[in-house]
Amino acid sequence: MFKWSPAFAFTASIAPKIPTGPGVFYLLAAEAERSAVYIGAAKNLREEFYYELEQQRTVMRPKAHFFRFAETLQPSEGATKLIDMHKRKFGQRPALNSGF
Repeated sequence: MFKWSPAFAFTASIAPKIPTGPGVFYLLAAEAERSAVYIGAAKNLREEFYYELEQQRTVMRPKAHFFRFAETLQPSEGATKLIDMHKRKFGQRPALNSGF
């Protein structure tokens, strides 16, 4: 369905590796898919990465330690499907997608 990047450590130093096009992404507590704290969609993956990185610094929420992405021209649809697949596979949505 998607061609996924490796799970990168969630630090500003990886920003040059993230494309500026649309896509979907995982914020992960650990490298495994099961540890997803958020699944999102972005019109610009790099801008969203910077936004999420800042949110991790300033907001009390489950902490992500890894960032994984896939480029797609339909990010919103892709994220919705990934959230549904995650719920079927693990019995619940990621913590920060609970209202999605």
